[in-house]
Amino acid sequence: MKAPLFLFLFLCSILSVEASTQGFLPGTEDVPLMPELIVVPETDMIFDHPEGRVVTVSATGSSTLEQLQQFYDVTLSQLGWQKESKKKSKFKLMYKREGEVLQLESEPGTAEGTLQVTFQLKPLSE
Repeated sequence: MKAPLFLFLFLCSILSVEASTQGFLPGTEDVPLMPELIVVPETDMIFDHPEGRVVTVSATGSSTLEQLQQFYDVTLSQLGWQKESKKKSKFKLMYKREGEVLQLESEPGTAEGTLQVTFQLKPLSE
């Protein structure tokens, strides 16, 4: 009787960890992932070096460019990020905070009504 209970509790803990990690970009605890986006498997590149962390992650989901911008403008400003620029050639958002820069580049996804978003977090000195 103990083995099925242990297996059940173990599976619940794995599922809760997986659900909680989807709230932030992989490799970060302070850059939220918009709820409509899902990280594209095996697209993350995460490493630390003396100047700071470097994280590149791709995500996709059902959202508009306006919804993406609104979510990150509001959410990141609450976390101390300051918006820097938006380029016209390709939808690009840039935020800076405490020696780091976060860039979001988006383009239409493969399915209608979806976006492909690439997040890049790196030290300001790069």
